[in-house]
Amino acid sequence: MKKNLLCLLLFISWSYSFLYGQRITSDSVLQKLKTAPRDTGRVELLLEAVKVYYFSKPDTSLLLSLEAASLADELNFQKGHVFALNNAGESYRFLGDYPHSLEMQLKALQLNREMKDTEEEAGTNGFIGFTYLEMGEYRKALEYLLSAKPVHDHFNNTVSGSFVSSHIASCYTFLNKPDSAMWYNQEAIRLLQFEAYPPLRTLVYDRMGAMYLAMGKYPEASGWYHQSLYYSNVSRIQVNISKEQKFLSDLHFRQGHTDSAIYFGRLAFSNSQGNLQKPHSLDASMLLSRIFHQKGETDSAYYYLGIAMNLKDSIYGPDQFRKLQLLMLDEQKRQQELIQDQIEYRNRIKYIALFFLLGFLAILAIIQRRNNILKQNTNRELEQKKENLEKTIAALKSAQSQLIQSEKMASLGELTAGIAHEIQNPLNFVNNFAEINNDLITDLKDATEQNDEREIMRIVDQLKENQDKIKLHGKRADSIVKSMLQHSRAGSGSKELTDINKMVEEYVRLSFHGMRARDKNFNTELDIRLDPAAGRIAVLPQDFGRVLLNLLNNAFYAVNEKKKISGETYKPVVVISTQLSGPWNGHANSLRLVIADNGKGIPAANAEKIFQPFFTTKPTGEGTGLGLSLSYDIITNGHGGELSVESVEGEGAEFMILLPLEQ
Repeated sequence: MKKNLLCLLLFISWSYSFLYGQRITSDSVLQKLKTAPRDTGRVELLLEAVKVYYFSKPDTSLLLSLEAASLADELNFQKGHVFALNNAGESYRFLGDYPHSLEMQLKALQLNREMKDTEEEAGTNGFIGFTYLEMGEYRKALEYLLSAKPVHDHFNNTVSGSFVSSHIASCYTFLNKPDSAMWYNQEAIRLLQFEAYPPLRTLVYDRMGAMYLAMGKYPEASGWYHQSLYYSNVSRIQVNISKEQKFLSDLHFRQGHTDSAIYFGRLAFSNSQGNLQKPHSLDASMLLSRIFHQKGETDSAYYYLGIAMNLKDSIYGPDQFRKLQLLMLDEQKRQQELIQDQIEYRNRIKYIALFFLLGFLAILAIIQRRNNILKQNTNRELEQKKENLEKTIAALKSAQSQLIQSEKMASLGELTAGIAHEIQNPLNFVNNFAEINNDLITDLKDATEQNDEREIMRIVDQLKENQDKIKLHGKRADSIVKSMLQHSRAGSGSKELTDINKMVEEYVRLSFHGMRARDKNFNTELDIRLDPAAGRIAVLPQDFGRVLLNLLNNAFYAVNEKKKISGETYKPVVVISTQLSGPWNGHANSLRLVIADNGKGIPAANAEKIFQPFFTTKPTGEGTGLGLSLSYDIITNGHGGELSVESVEGEGAEFMILLPLEQ
């Protein structure tokens, strides 16, 4: 009894000190506000005043936050607007108005995204996750909290990191996942060890207590709760004090200490009522009703039950539920509009790229026409090479036309950028040597007129040497186009002996250059390990090429997306290997081909569905969901092989092809 009385006197002393100090601070801030002009300085003063009332008077904090948000919006002061919306959202949460709390935080989230401020966006995600946590929407809360955690870690923000880790631990506690809850609670304490921040210690320690309470370990829970109450009193924040008193009341009730449970429960109810903390008042009144009901004091039980029902209706009633539904519908609509805007933006980029490509082709055609006119007087072999080049361009255009008409030609688009890179070099050589030959012919005429036989022979030798080079690079261009046509045409159904290592190297090069063409910032380390013993194997070249292209594009896409999130600390690597293996599936020998990356990986829930038609993990508009399905069909049905995947989410994925080697 003496101990409880001493605690009560200490609590009254701390409360008086807190309120007196707050009055001095608030008076000075309010005095400045009276004369402050309507500029960004006034917004900052309003936000400073919000800090004064943040934990003690959420209704006053809300009014000041809304005024700051309105003025910041009027002045186009985006940083101030975001901070004001965050504070308004938290004030609404303190008051138990979850729909308005989410509305404020979602507005702040949108502003952060417009400013491309990833650190502040993570902070807002933490507030949204906290609100969903209090609403009991634990999985929804985890969506926002888990997206905020790596950003805080990246910026080495230990306070925010501890704050978010503690919320994640609480979600896992309520989802009955004690191992995950323990890990994140320990992570929150680890991040907090060098931070002298009592309010955050209060939060982290009571989450540890709640976890042990859920596990039925009452002594450990009591120790953490008392530490949390101590730091609540140190920081003199009434909302935390009432919360810890409610936790201790619940703990004593579970242990059968009815008098102590009633004592702490009444303190919690009284403090939460005084600070307009509806959610805490609801919890405290429900707990007191249960305690008095078990004790047999029906009047007291019904009294607190009536209060609890009124509070529950004001927090979770039909009006609030309807507001929350409307808010979520608006957010879904906004997300859909955002996705549509992104699709339209990508389409505009494609149209612009197509316009420049057509312009480039038009310029190329004009230059080609000019060259044709200048080369009319050249010899027959040079004229024949010119005609071959025109046939090459015509074949390329024909292949592009077939791409539009054929559904199975979708993968040709993936090759376009790589082929353009590959074919440009031989074309440049042909054009350059043709120009040189034209000049040499002029020199030949001059030498002939001067009857300079020595000069004539030198020029003829040079023409012959240049002619050989034109022929060499013309064949190279012709080979590239034939490879493209082979990739694009429908399969013949018959297998051909193919140098598998050479084929892999060619598709790695084409896919890599294609990715670089789509994203000039893309880069990755290529680790190519080809077994010389693999040799030539029987495959359907065009079909197997589609499989290679699809798997390589997916690997490059995965490491590129992870690079955008992880920044410079991440080193993307793609490994491609072939290996002649032993017996498999009744065959004496087999070939193992592996394409692995250290990208984002595939979630375990998606691994079983990855080869299903139309299933894709890419955002809307970036994948059809047919690539892996068709690849699986080509390997299993077309080649009698096996296509499998192993992945760890966040660490990478490994696709493996096993092909039987025919005798």
